Amino acid sequence: MMSIADVFDALTTSERPYKQALVVDVALSILDEEARKNKLDKNLVNLFKTNKIYNYI
Repeated sequence: MMSIADVFDALTTSERPYKQALVVDVALSILDEEARKNKLDKNLVNLFKTNKIYNYI
């Protein structure tokens, strides 16, 4: 779960000098894509999305 939260934070944080922040929907799509590639746990990504844990980051 920490890895998922870290990736989400990196994608959506606007304080990066080298890239713009992504909107939440795009960041969640990227998490889904990474889960399909088995880089993130699919069940935890679903939990992250369903319970809107991203609202607490």
